[in-house]
Amino acid sequence: MTAARRFRRGRGSFTWHLVAVGLASLALGAEPVRAEERDYLPDHQGWNGMSRLADLATRRGRSVTTADRLDLGSVRPDRTALLLLSPRHVPPTEALLAFVRQGGRILVADDFGQAGPLLSRLGISRPVGAPTEARRWHEGNRHLPLALPGPVSHSLTRGVESVVANHPAYFVSRLPTLLGFGAAQQLLVAGEVGRGRIVALSDPSVLINAMLEFPGNLRLAENLVDHLLEGRVERLVVLVGRAQLEGRVADAPTGEAPASAEAGQRLNDFLSRVNDFALTPAGLRSVVALLALVLVAALALLLPLPRRPLEGHWVRPGAPRPHRFALTGAARGAASASARAAAMLRDEVEDRLTEFLQLPAPVSTVHARWVAGRLERRAGPEAARLASRLLSDLRKVPYTAHGPEPGATRAVSSRELARLYEQSRRLFALCGDESLPDLRSPRDHVHPA
Repeated sequence: MTAARRFRRGRGSFTWHLVAVGLASLALGAEPVRAEERDYLPDHQGWNGMSRLADLATRRGRSVTTADRLDLGSVRPDRTALLLLSPRHVPPTEALLAFVRQGGRILVADDFGQAGPLLSRLGISRPVGAPTEARRWHEGNRHLPLALPGPVSHSLTRGVESVVANHPAYFVSRLPTLLGFGAAQQLLVAGEVGRGRIVALSDPSVLINAMLEFPGNLRLAENLVDHLLEGRVERLVVLVGRAQLEGRVADAPTGEAPASAEAGQRLNDFLSRVNDFALTPAGLRSVVALLALVLVAALALLLPLPRRPLEGHWVRPGAPRPHRFALTGAARGAASASARAAAMLRDEVEDRLTEFLQLPAPVSTVHARWVAGRLERRAGPEAARLASRLLSDLRKVPYTAHGPEPGATRAVSSRELARLYEQSRRLFALCGDESLPDLRSPRDHVHPA
């Protein structure tokens, strides 16, 4: 849906003012051009153009051009940024990714256009027909949802309190939400591919002249320009609607290379494709963690180990300890056995949280603030606070069930173990999982000393 069509449907005093300006521009304009053909053009000063965004780039000393057809082989990736706005032709995915790997920057701003294959290649889906579940709306207008910053700090959202969208689509991905609506619906995500950057925006009309009247939208536009033009980038090329991309950037000159180097380059290319849009430090840690999980799963299939369900009997006062803990010998005492029970509890808590939050990597490898933010959305602020304290305590427990050396396992008292278990039980109860029983159930009797 074009910016012109969508914006006419908005309501509220501010919105009606902007619509009136837009209709007047169309009525008085001398050019016999349809409104949707003027949408997003950087030289168009009407309400649905992007001249204000272009001015932000020119004030930073960069040139801004519009192209109906662009040969990627004719541009230098490290000196060029592309704005791909509401494309009507499917963009060449592999050619664009090759452009970014060599240092190019791209903003893909598309709601209902043909950027789907490119977004899918980056691990981003764009549901069709599902309503936006925003927490807040501009002046109560259900067509103008407010996108709020996510839990991850990023230069793109610096100083942005909220962004007004206009009949937007939304993204769903495992990438951190930079701006989003409710229920994990994303308006803005960003990442790196090779030496370049890609930003994906699910509503291009956020950046039109009329929408930049909102302070949050204007600040976002400024941050986008800075992010895309940072460094040696000299020009911004805008491709709108029916504009077409063709060709491919030339491979960086490497001279004669031995066969081993060619094999290494092929492996490098393969890894680049595997890790597209995730080659940040956090992304690499996630990939390593996933590979480790695959290895552990393979070993588990080859060497199946018995595992008892975690039902809490082993931390109740006076209850017998599991047999595998008794194998360590009496010399280590009850504190050592409690430490091993705490290690077992920690593994169970991390596994359950990883599954409950549908994280791309084990919860122990994900930033604590991101975990807390996602848990707050899923289970509420109390669950987020409880999980932060619990995970902090459990991470002090050694990552081994037996300890490599006598005395290497940190002592955990039975009282501390019981406290950790009770916090775990409360956390999962808040998440809707009642499988961990209360330690003080009727069948347990604690006698005073």
